[in-house]
Amino acid sequence: MKYVPNMSAQIAAQSCDLLLDPQSGFFSDVQLDDKGIQAVMDLRSKLGDNGQKLTDASKYVDKRFWQKAMQP
Repeated sequence: MKYVPNMSAQIAAQSCDLLLDPQSGFFSDVQLDDKGIQAVMDLRSKLGDNGQKLTDASKYVDKRFWQKAMQP
């Protein structure tokens, strides 16, 4: 509600319930989706200034940070 001043407490509570729902809300592992990464690389290849085709996701995505964050 701090960042959405016109939101009522009821709507904020409903939004939180939806976003945090264990079945349909945000994923708890917050892992990057390989298809999504590829889609971004394809768009950057197509629309980028230098016309370079991006093919190696490991140059741009470092999953070590995710792995460290997921450690108990």
